[in-house]
Amino acid sequence: MQSDRDTTVWSELSRLEQLRARIDELDNLITSLIAERLSICESVKDIKEELNLPVRDEARERQVMAKVTANVPDISIRNEILSIYETILQSSRKLQSDLPKSGPGAQTKASAIGQDKDAQPSKIRAANYFPQVTIVGLGLIGGALSELIKKHSPGTRIVGVDNSAVLAKALKLKLIDRAETSLEKGLEKSALVILSAPPAENVNLLKQISPMLKRRQLVVDVTSAKRAICELAEKLDLHGADFIGGHPFFGSELSGLENASSVNAEGSLFCLIPTSASSEISLRRLVRWLTCLGLRPEIVSAEKHDRAAAVTSHLVQLVAVLLGSSLARGKSDAELADSLSVRGPAFRQMVRLIKSPPQMWSEIFELNADDVSGGAQELSKLLASAAEAIKTHDKQQLLAHFAEAKRIAALIGMDNQP
Repeated sequence: MQSDRDTTVWSELSRLEQLRARIDELDNLITSLIAERLSICESVKDIKEELNLPVRDEARERQVMAKVTANVPDISIRNEILSIYETILQSSRKLQSDLPKSGPGAQTKASAIGQDKDAQPSKIRAANYFPQVTIVGLGLIGGALSELIKKHSPGTRIVGVDNSAVLAKALKLKLIDRAETSLEKGLEKSALVILSAPPAENVNLLKQISPMLKRRQLVVDVTSAKRAICELAEKLDLHGADFIGGHPFFGSELSGLENASSVNAEGSLFCLIPTSASSEISLRRLVRWLTCLGLRPEIVSAEKHDRAAAVTSHLVQLVAVLLGSSLARGKSDAELADSLSVRGPAFRQMVRLIKSPPQMWSEIFELNADDVSGGAQELSKLLASAAEAIKTHDKQQLLAHFAEAKRIAALIGMDNQP
């Protein structure tokens, strides 16, 4: 009897710890959202000042109260939420009243202690949106993301999942806080899971982890072709977790964790692809978090992403490889070295692309086959046309191609750059 009672006690204690851990996770999220809500008060105050409006807007407050309780059927919980929001609205009014006048010479509380007014709130939000993050696959991109998180969100706990040798490197470089070779253990208690393995492996990883996921977890991948993995996420049972496709537009011709520090990720584009398995709140949290990490999140569809990536990244890589192949084909190393002794400066950029990992690129081409092959076919027609124009000395046709292409430089702000 005593043994049965001990078992029951231990079971209840374990359940209590699990519930407390979930409460801690929610407290972190609630704190970050309240901090963000209050930080918006400064902008609201500035607008009210310009429009000569009072700090308190009772009609607006009634609307807020109605919205936050609209979907709460339990009357006792609804009353508690009303009480909490009365305090939040009171704090918002007080904060707006206490803020100094805006305009030239105005000094915020943050600047008064020698800080940029937005710096501290950004750090708070970054640290608390996802208190624990799991990165599955600590290669070049996974390592670069770890470095960004450590730099901009030092309070975030990072769990790395990979083989033992890679994990040992990551711990030595202090890029992760915990190492796991087990996927299931690596996912425990993480609000955000980033699949950062090679393209084909990310697709397989999503299948593997789907039974292990829990409600309110968010899964993001970094695969540079989106349709296949996003369609898979919509078919799988993710057990209440969210999935958002992702693609960071940074990298290197090098690979491996040891080269992650060579990646200049700051300010880079990070495409986000929502799916039917994505919630609006998860998308907003991810956008804010990435912004706090110094990245530029852009929300696009999988179709638009893959078409754009095909012509601005995947096809560029393919052209570099094919041009290199055409130069090397049929030549010995000595003959090739002799032919390359005279080369233009643009050649170095092409060689950088040629050095990229071939296995990774073959997987990308396979996952984005339709858009890449379509682009290659269109380009082959233009190459044949250009070859004929050069052969026949059709200067006007060649100049027309230059004129068309130069429009791109103007549109992306590079028309005046060397």
